Amino acid sequence: MIQNRAALCAEVAKARREAGFSQQALAEKIGTTREKIARLEAGTGSIPLLIQAMSAIPMRLLGIAKGLTVIDQLANACEKRGWDVQDVARATGLDVRTVKGVLKGTGTVASLEKMIARIAPRAKRQPITRQYWDYDRGRMAETDCRFTPPEFLDAVMEAFGPIELDPCWHPESKVIATRTISLPECGLATDWASSGLTFINPPYGDVANWIRKANDEWERGGVAKQVLLFPASRLDIREFFDRSTHQATTLILRERLRFDRPSSSGVSYPAPFALVLACWGCSTDEIGVFRKRYPALLLTPQQWQVAA
Repeated sequence: MIQNRAALCAEVAKARREAGFSQQALAEKIGTTREKIARLEAGTGSIPLLIQAMSAIPMRLLGIAKGLTVIDQLANACEKRGWDVQDVARATGLDVRTVKGVLKGTGTVASLEKMIARIAPRAKRQPITRQYWDYDRGRMAETDCRFTPPEFLDAVMEAFGPIELDPCWHPESKVIATRTISLPECGLATDWASSGLTFINPPYGDVANWIRKANDEWERGGVAKQVLLFPASRLDIREFFDRSTHQATTLILRERLRFDRPSSSGVSYPAPFALVLACWGCSTDEIGVFRKRYPALLLTPQQWQVAA
């Protein structure tokens, strides 16, 4: 159980090591210094830095409530209990202003820990599970790698046309695109300018940032048409829920795909989750062609708005 500041920060250090990051590597990934990471792991640090580190590792706490970040989880846990900020302040001994700050994602790790200990005393870190498509961080600069099945790619191209851009490509991938972006070049930091189809099967450990990038590229007119594959369990990502649903058609696939893994010699493995294909700029006819090959529930932006 995570009952104090030192325990939480010690879990951050353990999760970082399990994920294969040095303090320096984690600092570089989130744009801070190694010294700040070291202080955080020693028990001193800010909530924004903690959230950044937890997202980058990634690290998640169980036993609180649903939510994208630990702050979202705490807010939802308070709502479930029917507690307002006054109730939380009384229960934790914290100042009301401090409680409000924590629930806004500001303040110190010490204050956050007091709230977790009182609101969710059974909170603990979710173990990092290395999936079959993972790379070894000690040998590769890439993780969370799975290759889209060729038959699925065929259906995508039959429906939506040839792939002009794959911004998170891999040399072992079966994707054939006019332009590809792969490590060490980062697709999240590169212009996606494309007049054809952009196909995105992103690292699912960082899917929120890839959805954000897809939204940004679409909204600025950088891409003409794009499809993005991600787990159905992540439909609550704010970037998708608050932005993508306003402009993309959502297809929730009936069948789970069988992904290939690096150097698998043709061996494939079923995904342990259902999948969604978000489609920007795709016509009704194109989506109909795809659904003949891969049956899927369909939600248009208008239907999302009615449901909301």
